[in-house]
Amino acid sequence: MPGVELTRLYDIEKIRRQYAIFANALGMTFDDGAYFEEAKEAVGLFTAMHGDTVFAVGEMANADPFELSVALCRYGLRVAEIYGTVTPERFVYIRQLARLSPETKIMSNLSPSMLYYEPDAAVTATIGKDAAYYHPDAARVLWTEERQPFGYAGVTKLFRSLQKVMEKGKGE
Repeated sequence: MPGVELTRLYDIEKIRRQYAIFANALGMTFDDGAYFEEAKEAVGLFTAMHGDTVFAVGEMANADPFELSVALCRYGLRVAEIYGTVTPERFVYIRQLARLSPETKIMSNLSPSMLYYEPDAAVTATIGKDAAYYHPDAARVLWTEERQPFGYAGVTKLFRSLQKVMEKGKGE
């Protein structure tokens, strides 16, 4: 039986391609333009107002921290740190990060050396429970709700949540 796996992504161009592949697998087309534009607007508003935000991204979130970090970098934002488990399937994102953001540090939550972790003072916002733990003074979006939006809706909600916490100064 033919099929396609839909992956949780945060790069809206990749989401658009994934939906096109899905529609093709079903033998149909659909217009996702309004949803694409809504997500693009949410990203654009955040980057226009908070383009100097420096992120720490964790794996205790409804996102692959490496894919999300690549998307943030493509949107012109800076990712200082990623807390995640390096696996072979994540090398595609790590290679992209090496080109887009070679200064980004990758750390393992499982490493005993994290007991001596010193927060990077440049980090102003976090995504994920683990990143929030390591940066308790930064604005934070935990991004761990039971019902999490997917695709464009996920991007839109994430960036609107980030906008809200940056305005409030702390987070969820």
